[in-house]
Amino acid sequence: MVTFLRWIARLALVAVVGVVAAYWYGTRLPASPFDGVQAAAAMPLETGQYAARVADCVSCHSTHDGQPFAGGLEMDTPLGSIYDTNITPDPEHGIGNYMRISRSWKMREEECVMDVIDFSEAPQEVSRRRLADLPDRVVEGDPQHQSELHFTSPDGNLFAGSWTSTPGKWHAFTDKDEYCHIVSGRCALISEDGKRWEFGPGASFMIPNGFRGYWEVIETTTKHFVVRQH
Repeated sequence: MVTFLRWIARLALVAVVGVVAAYWYGTRLPASPFDGVQAAAAMPLETGQYAARVADCVSCHSTHDGQPFAGGLEMDTPLGSIYDTNITPDPEHGIGNYMRISRSWKMREEECVMDVIDFSEAPQEVSRRRLADLPDRVVEGDPQHQSELHFTSPDGNLFAGSWTSTPGKWHAFTDKDEYCHIVSGRCALISEDGKRWEFGPGASFMIPNGFRGYWEVIETTTKHFVVRQH
């Protein structure tokens, strides 16, 4: 009996030592040849590479058969298809000369500062679509839309730009407030009860959330717009 108890005590001691050793090994800080060496500040290139990998930028800014980060991936939005931008260092097609602060937010003394958006400058995004590709949307004709997006708010609910449509008639999109200024052409808005408003160059109007009716482009029309999504 005494011998048996001694073996039990020895096994218990070994178990305790094993647990302590496992805990120490799992929580210790491993030695490193860099111990005592002060880390250098991260270089901008290394920081950018790290951010691009963590954010998986390549998945949205590349196509399956294209150059990585060269853009061109089609994404559907309320304004139609938007093609992701080229974010390679190319100075002509990429962001090698990208200096427009108006397209980004910068923090200065805890205040968000932005430049004025000039619509005569190149847009952020250009999208094109054939409206008939959307089911049950077109009433007459074969309207083709081109949208040039110049501004999008950080929350993605406010955006502004220019829009051109060839002649046609379709069910108006809902769940948004939209301010429009007609640059050229002629168009009309028609409510479901038959009330009609026609607009030409220089006209400005507001389409409030809750409008139900139709857009009709009589002559190819270009407008500036500001939209707040709901």
